[in-house]
Amino acid sequence: MVAVAIFFAAVVAVLELVSQNLRLAQAFQQARPNPADLAAEIALGTTMQEGTETGDFGEFYLGSTWTQDTVLLGTNGLYRVDLTVQELIGEKTIENKMSVLLYRPDKTTR
Repeated sequence: MVAVAIFFAAVVAVLELVSQNLRLAQAFQQARPNPADLAAEIALGTTMQEGTETGDFGEFYLGSTWTQDTVLLGTNGLYRVDLTVQELIGEKTIENKMSVLLYRPDKTTR
């Protein structure tokens, strides 16, 4: 009975260490820029204009840039927004693309 109690105490201690290490590994995992974050920001915006915009993420994601290409699809206020995020990892450039449609009938400006 004593041996079983010692065994289970050891198992619980090992499981606690594994759990703690998994939490730490998750906390240290590096976040990466995502086109969906840009799309959410654009969707919350108050103005829509056709054209191309570029920028970077500042100190949040060093070495990463974004491009936004907005096109009015007709005259009813339907916009297509093409988003591209370029991320420099080592010597490789990784490119993520995403397109979203936004309907803004009262925001049509040319």
